[in-house]
Amino acid sequence: MELVLYFFVYSFIGWIVEVIYQAYKHRRFINRGFLNGPFLPIYGISAIFLHLNMAWLIPDFSTNSVWHIGILFVFVTILSTFAELVGGVLLYHLFEARWWDYSHLKFNYKGFISLQFSIMWGVMGTLLFGFFHNPLVVPGIRSLDYSFMQTLTTTLVIVLLIDYIFTTIALIDFHRLLLELKTRTDRFNLTTSQMVKSSQTRQKLVERAKQIAQTIKKQETIQYIRQMIDQIKSIPPEEKRTIVKKDHDALKNTVRKITGSRFYKAFPKMRIALKNRKSKKEKKDE
Repeated sequence: MELVLYFFVYSFIGWIVEVIYQAYKHRRFINRGFLNGPFLPIYGISAIFLHLNMAWLIPDFSTNSVWHIGILFVFVTILSTFAELVGGVLLYHLFEARWWDYSHLKFNYKGFISLQFSIMWGVMGTLLFGFFHNPLVVPGIRSLDYSFMQTLTTTLVIVLLIDYIFTTIALIDFHRLLLELKTRTDRFNLTTSQMVKSSQTRQKLVERAKQIAQTIKKQETIQYIRQMIDQIKSIPPEEKRTIVKKDHDALKNTVRKITGSRFYKAFPKMRIALKNRKSKKEKKDE
């Protein structure tokens, strides 16, 4: 039960840290993570792993020892970087999307991890474990009455399981929307490409629509896709009705559903793998 409570404490602390960081960055409240409740399980799992391994790695850990602090920092940095990399890669292959992206930062690996954030996680984890975990969290949890600890643990686990069930259902629907977005984008790109062959459309309008479609393919962010499809409004209504209106409206409606989702609001910089989308047959033909 003690380990389970460690999990919830640090899952909650991780959620608070992420919310504060996002509020500072975006100037608004963002409920980070996949769950509805205020928990980020990756922090809780990492904390348990750290707690169990530091006990044998440095059994006599002391904050007065520079050597101990240094070992702790290296260990936390490696652990957090590995967890972020594994999580990012798994989510990418499950949803064909990058839920976070560090490609714009120096010393990143495929956008999943970066040196800057690895150091930040290392510093934060070292401060939490070295100056908060052993002095406050461990004694605090161990001082709880056994029956109260049992009731609290059971309640939190039940709440978390219910949250996981609803989150899984919502994720399945969100995944369907992402697949629909890929299909709609391909359709929109095909439609604008066919416009080139139409003698009824002015060349300037054709090139503008085609440019927007190609830009969508390159940028991949849902936020940018939304901005680009809005620019189709510059095409006269009669042209949109006869050529791109149906596909444009369908794509815009899908984007609207995605941007209204809690998952998108939690990860507004999400990138969709549009340009890499090829069938097995197409790859084999290449």
